[in-house]
Amino acid sequence: MIKPYYQDEFSTIYNGNCLDILPEIKKVDYSFTSPPYNRKRNDKYKFYDDSKNGWFELNSFVIEKLIELSKNYVFYNLQSNYYNRIDFYNLIGLFSKKIQDMHIWEKLNPMPANGLSITNAIEYFLILGNESLKSNR
Repeated sequence: MIKPYYQDEFSTIYNGNCLDILPEIKKVDYSFTSPPYNRKRNDKYKFYDDSKNGWFELNSFVIEKLIELSKNYVFYNLQSNYYNRIDFYNLIGLFSKKIQDMHIWEKLNPMPANGLSITNAIEYFLILGNESLKSNR
């Protein structure tokens, strides 16, 4: 059984490999995650080999599970890059009916590009759910 990393009267935070944790969680109000970028350099993630193929499968599995678990919305942070560009757009297409909104974060101090590639200075926050977002009225 998974143990909370942090818990108080309003929230519970779990920390670990999502592939192990997600099947054990029953329901959450909201979920927020920032998965690996698929940079093809396995120097950052303890639980995911970033150098292997499978970025699309990992993210589609996690998004599906989070939509099932979340009572409200899933906030999913993604970055499109040279290695995952096609999978990134396929992922957006797969979940197009569940995407209620998308926000773009412009990073003022992005990591410099290597070689001849262009620096990617933005990330996307997909807001997924079963109902449209309501305005503040």
